[in-house]
Amino acid sequence: MAVAVDSSAAVGRFVWVLQGQDNVLDPTQGGGAMEYTFTVQEAGEYMIWGRVIAMSGSDDSFFVATDGGAHALWDTKRSDTEVWVWDRVSQRGGADLLCYTSAAVNHTLRVKQREEGTKLDKLLPELRPRRLSSAITVGRRRAGVRQGAARRRPGILVIC
Repeated sequence: MAVAVDSSAAVGRFVWVLQGQDNVLDPTQGGGAMEYTFTVQEAGEYMIWGRVIAMSGSDDSFFVATDGGAHALWDTKRSDTEVWVWDRVSQRGGADLLCYTSAAVNHTLRVKQREEGTKLDKLLPELRPRRLSSAITVGRRRAGVRQGAARRRPGILVIC
């Protein structure tokens, strides 16, 4: 994996799997990887979001692991153009990859090469929305609340 320049990236740089690096189909094989350390401020379940560019079905995945755990195969959302899009880190065909915490602690997120051409600009750990099943009264008006409407963003991890 390499750092490259793009004026539309968060700080003008991003990481990606260079074209010609070949695909890595097994996370135990060689290939580039980047590790990011972050601290959660509040106990709870966290989802990880990534801001990506994936131009095709053959340029749209990374392996991702948290805290030394098993790697998930993250098929990123395709943008089909050179436009950054947000996508939740998830296991192929499965649930979102969650970072479960019991206290505010440091975590390590590892992003490993899988398919060449896939680009990553930002990572965002987000406290999983709490399910709200009833309305909330605000002043004299009742405001309907959708499930999952409460979101908190502890901070964005800029890649480079």
